[in-house]
Amino acid sequence: MARKKAKMQADGDMFGYELKLKVPDHDDIVIGRQLQIDPTKLLDGKLRDGYLFRSPKADPDVLSTIWETLRHFSSPYRVWVEYEERDGKIELTAFARLSDKGEATMFAFSHSEFQKWSDAQEKSDAKDRKRKPTKVRVTKDGRITARVTVETLGD
Repeated sequence: MARKKAKMQADGDMFGYELKLKVPDHDDIVIGRQLQIDPTKLLDGKLRDGYLFRSPKADPDVLSTIWETLRHFSSPYRVWVEYEERDGKIELTAFARLSDKGEATMFAFSHSEFQKWSDAQEKSDAKDRKRKPTKVRVTKDGRITARVTVETLGD
């Protein structure tokens, strides 16, 4: 199944902002509490170039830690979360794109759960996710047959 982008919503009260992910047919997922600023107003949705980071199987509690780091950045940045439903459970993948090299370095050292990523790696990952699982057949005499693809790695 393909990943879909989750919508972020910030709700504020006298204690600060609470950032939630909106996933259809599921409860809201809180990814930030008692934030001093509304993170959705600082995100640059037009940012397409820069340093890309990815956190596969992201945990909402871990995601809540990035906002304190990001609020100090002066260069444009973009954060988004994609979800995929597997066996009735939601699996989150978080992305962060930063335009400044120094801020990207600070982000990488502060948040080790995010790995350096690239657009090429994302395309390759999407292709791998679309690949159908191997079908296995059992014959009448108990032999198992399957079609496999062999890949050899270069030096």
